[in-house]
Amino acid sequence: MEIIYPGNRIVVDYEGLDDLVLLGAVDIATGRTYGPGAVPDWPGPVVESFAYASLPDEFHAWVRGVAAELTATVDARAAEIEAAYASIVAGLPDGWGRKEFAARAVRSEHKFALFLRLDGKDYRSALWQHARPAADATMHGTKVTEE
Repeated sequence: MEIIYPGNRIVVDYEGLDDLVLLGAVDIATGRTYGPGAVPDWPGPVVESFAYASLPDEFHAWVRGVAAELTATVDARAAEIEAAYASIVAGLPDGWGRKEFAARAVRSEHKFALFLRLDGKDYRSALWQHARPAADATMHGTKVTEE
């Protein structure tokens, strides 16, 4: 929690805000820290948080760009999965079951997600685990080489 009032302007000018703003939470028993999402019933303002908040300012735009690129990759993959799912279901006979679905889904590169989708489960977390930024790109747009 951070107390914010006009006389306490250390780095950021909050333009007259006078309030307690939730920054996160600490589990007293373990000492583990959590983001503001750990306190869903907080009645006051909550800080907007980013995983890269502790980075120097000059990295923020680059990190936002990488995050946007990864989000676009995951969204595109999810759209492919939804299209494959719709195509499979559209081609199945009336009264189809899991066996008929499996006979078609098993041939798809997205079979793991198609079965999660069939079961009404979220497959996006698995997509995020496979999303990776380009390993050779720097924040200045140059490529890292062996030379």
